[in-house]
Amino acid sequence: MNEIADIGYGRQFDGWYDRLFPKDGAAAGVAKKIADLHPDHSTGTLEFGVGTGRIAVPLSGHVGRVTGVDSSEEMLAALRAEPGAAGVEPVHGDIRTYTSDERYGLVYCVCGTLSMLLTPEDQALAVRRA
Repeated sequence: MNEIADIGYGRQFDGWYDRLFPKDGAAAGVAKKIADLHPDHSTGTLEFGVGTGRIAVPLSGHVGRVTGVDSSEEMLAALRAEPGAAGVEPVHGDIRTYTSDERYGLVYCVCGTLSMLLTPEDQALAVRRA
């Protein structure tokens, strides 16, 4: 796993992540825009770096079930506690190596997700996974 995951970034962000990246009208607007870009809601949706579900939770209201991959158990626990999180399937995993038998019509990541992968090689691995 990468250096960020090794230090437990979920523990590092606990208590202030949602203040830094609020679940507000802007997040809802991004979710709506992603829903509008989705080629076919019935083909599945996957978010890399789902965190606490800031985008995935409202997006699930537009497109149905969203699978969200994150390397932090703490962030996924916070996601599970969110109102409306029933529409998101949290998966503990590394976006550089994540595999699934599922096929998705849309794979996305937002915010600084790719920048948390510290090398161009790791970023390229995640993009290839997508």
